Amino acid sequence: MIPNSQRETQLIDPLFAMPLIFVVTLGLSFGLTVLVRKVALQRGLVDEPGEERRVHRVPIPRLGGLAMFAAFAVGVLLTFVFDIRAGKSGNAAFEGSRVLLMLLGAGIITLVMAVDDIRGLRPVTRLIWQIGSALLVIIPSLIWPGGPNVITPLDGSPPFIETPGTRHYDQGAGVLALTVQNPFGGSIEMPLVIAVLFTIVWLVGMTNTINWIDGLDGLAAGVSVVACGVLFWITGFVVEQWTLAYLPLILGAAILGFLPFNIHPARIFMGDSGAMFLGFTLAVIAIIGGAKLAAALLVLGVPILDAIYLVIYRLYRGQSPMSPDRAHLHHRLLDLGFSQQQVVLIFYALSATFGVLGLLLPSGLLKLIALLAMATILVGLLIYIARRKFDRVSAQK
Repeated sequence: MIPNSQRETQLIDPLFAMPLIFVVTLGLSFGLTVLVRKVALQRGLVDEPGEERRVHRVPIPRLGGLAMFAAFAVGVLLTFVFDIRAGKSGNAAFEGSRVLLMLLGAGIITLVMAVDDIRGLRPVTRLIWQIGSALLVIIPSLIWPGGPNVITPLDGSPPFIETPGTRHYDQGAGVLALTVQNPFGGSIEMPLVIAVLFTIVWLVGMTNTINWIDGLDGLAAGVSVVACGVLFWITGFVVEQWTLAYLPLILGAAILGFLPFNIHPARIFMGDSGAMFLGFTLAVIAIIGGAKLAAALLVLGVPILDAIYLVIYRLYRGQSPMSPDRAHLHHRLLDLGFSQQQVVLIFYALSATFGVLGLLLPSGLLKLIALLAMATILVGLLIYIARRKFDRVSAQK
């Protein structure tokens, strides 16, 4: 997993550090969730029922996202304490910078959205902070790009260094998705301006996507855990970037410590602070150290397609894409008579199924076919829901 020469320079063996950090993060998240819930109840920081889109019937404390972020931050910082990245050189030495930027951006998102949970912020204000956090992690890539790499030819000839002056903006100090997988083989490198815009849209879009599915007990948290599991497997066992595999593992531990309090009937909500923290962090993890966007698109495909549908639906009705309503897929399934637990299990099953496909399918083309199949299933489901509603209205007449 990790070369012996590198292990000797580290404070602790990664084989021991990984389970240790997981357990510490899990336990800290659990304990902090208890504490946050107690404080929220004492101060009246609860989510009141009443709005059409809310499905709970009693006041529920919120701000659980603060507990998850704090536990995640401690887990990430422990990777620096244990110096798991010892021995990295060249462009790989920028990894620590990218991880810290991710943590800083996620922290800003969490704190700003905690203010939103307590006092409420205008949608445009939230969007500005989201874009600002995205730029925070992107801009360092443009200022301090990666340099020439050492290339090892596949034909067995001696390694060589790329031409002096070569710049790899996606391997620098920041986070940038410069290339995307070509479904027909290889990868496509985007022009730098397009790459920056694409990365902003990806980060902001994912931040809101997880927030939009946080409408039922345990839904956003459980789907995010599935995503963390898939990203951990790909980053570690497939790509063999074990120092980066810590990130989805730690994030998953932070969610698992919170989840027992969030499953139905929920005793605490993560709030916008938690949902947007999860969305932003998952989006960065999918890019950092080499794009894993195809896997993220598959495992989070249903929430992403639901988010795209919502944006189009709201714009068609002349509403702001950021305005809350009851048009989410999980709300529509509830309206059909499914219970909260059943809807959540449907989302879990779909995310897990397509996540496993993301692990098993070898080529970009097959993954594209799987994504198209998912889109077809979702469109069919929406048509079915619309038809059932029409039938109900006709029967009432």
